[in-house]
Amino acid sequence: DIDFVEFDILLSDLERNGRDITIKLNSDGGCLFTAFAIAGRIVSSPSTIIIEAYGTISSAAVLVLAVGDIRRSSKFTPFMHHAASTSIGGNMSMIENTFRSLQVDEARRYAGLAEYTLKGVDWWREKSNPDYYFNAQEALDIGLIDEIF
Repeated sequence: DIDFVEFDILLSDLERNGRDITIKLNSDGGCLFTAFAIAGRIVSSPSTIIIEAYGTISSAAVLVLAVGDIRRSSKFTPFMHHAASTSIGGNMSMIENTFRSLQVDEARRYAGLAEYTLKGVDWWREKSNPDYYFNAQEALDIGLIDEIF
């Protein structure tokens, strides 16, 4: 696992070379906010970012993969997309506020996936419940990746 600060430091060092940067991604997902930060940093990079998918690409990692300039996947890579989850505690007001915030963040994630793939917001929303498992060929067909190796 890598946090945003570590990712930014590594990417900044690599950008100084002025060459393409290849990220080898294998992730079960994680924090949606971290995924937004990493995806935003990839999009803002002056370098060409190549993301190669290995192992598994699940949950928040799907968005990170989607924003690469060139997206490749091993033919053995499984993918999983689902609705965001959270543990909500506290009083009723806190629970309502957390739920509303989660709805906004989900809409932002679906919009990002729609922008970088061949499928729209509604398609990504519909595929989030229940969990959507798919393979590299399906990822290619929906425009999540550009090639399979």
